[in-house]
Amino acid sequence: MKTIKLLQLFLLSSLLFSCTEDEPVVTPMSNNFTVNATDFATPHAYLIYDEGSALNNRYFLTFSNAPLIQETPSKVAVQTTMTQAAVLYIENVPVPISSGFSMAPVGVGTHTLDTDDTEVLNNIVNFDDPFVSGGLSYGQPSYTGANLFQMPTGGIGTVTINAITIDTIAGTGTINCTYQMTSSSGDVIIGNYSGTFEIRSSNF
Repeated sequence: MKTIKLLQLFLLSSLLFSCTEDEPVVTPMSNNFTVNATDFATPHAYLIYDEGSALNNRYFLTFSNAPLIQETPSKVAVQTTMTQAAVLYIENVPVPISSGFSMAPVGVGTHTLDTDDTEVLNNIVNFDDPFVSGGLSYGQPSYTGANLFQMPTGGIGTVTINAITIDTIAGTGTINCTYQMTSSSGDVIIGNYSGTFEIRSSNF
């Protein structure tokens, strides 16, 4: 009887170790986007409202691996350590509203990405209009040398906001979302973000 029990334990342990070796546990990366299954981390998130003269009902959700600052009341700049970013453009309705910062509705649900200004970049190496603030270098990311992915005219991309909170007084919020698009060259891009974001404004 002891021999049978020992044999059973041996077979069970062998099976468990075999499964562990054959099926390693893989933890998926979060707060990132993938281009053709290659991961790019985006730990920083921003909701960018339109503060141009028209104050249209539209906004950007931007996810990047470096901070964005408010350079002027209607212009943002990025830290020159940035190498990758997903810039998602959502236009609700093409009519003016009273204040882009406080009135553009950003709600739970699936939103269609606008093909004109939605873009994903990696391998960013050059920056236009550089300047230094607080000892850190900022500028505008250049397409030169970067990998740029844009949707074709008539293409379909979406961002699904599962949860969101916005504090316009503090200029912060939280969001849980996923997004996807296919570029004009057929590259499949899938991303996700769950965490805090900061609010910026820009003249679109």
